[in-house]
Amino acid sequence: MKKVILAVFMLLNFVILGANDSFAYTQEQVEASYIKGTVAGLDFIKSTITIQYPDQEGNNKEIKFRITSHTKIARDDLRLEIKDIHKGDEAAIEYYNDPMSFDMPEASQVNLKPSGLSTGSGY
Repeated sequence: MKKVILAVFMLLNFVILGANDSFAYTQEQVEASYIKGTVAGLDFIKSTITIQYPDQEGNNKEIKFRITSHTKIARDDLRLEIKDIHKGDEAAIEYYNDPMSFDMPEASQVNLKPSGLSTGSGY
């Protein structure tokens, strides 16, 4: 009987302590990406924003981002909500694109061009 209890105890220790490294999911560090462009579309129901930006050849491209409760939206250092974004606003987006996911990228920050600045400013 003592051998059975000892065997069960050793098995539980292996499962709890020893197997952690071999069965653990390794999470890759995902780097933030940045893009500047013009707000081409908003979907308040799905909480998405579409940004139009020029590619390296000068062609207009569009990319859609998911806005979550964790997304920080700001203009002139003022914290805003998705309802405060308008089509045509100039925006700089910080986002994460998880290579393990087929979902659209998630915007972590949306910085809208401060009011009263010319196009060449570094917002």
